[in-house]
Amino acid sequence: MATQESNNGLYFIVGALVVIVAVIGFLYVENDNTEITNIDPAAGIEETADNIEDSTTELNVDVNDDGFSASTETQSEGN
Repeated sequence: MATQESNNGLYFIVGALVVIVAVIGFLYVENDNTEITNIDPAAGIEETADNIEDSTTELNVDVNDDGFSASTETQSEGN
């Protein structure tokens, strides 16, 4: 059976990991970065505000005993 002296290293490593996780968790929760930033669109997508105003998107959700399904339909109005 292992003695207390042989487990001291294991206790130290586990304790250090607990402290590191606690510090990272504290920093994550206390991060007050609420600044809204602009995200550039993906390559090849060039949708202007004019195009957005001329289109409508509809979300259809069907719920029944077997579960649910959802679909979207986008319609563009031509000028």
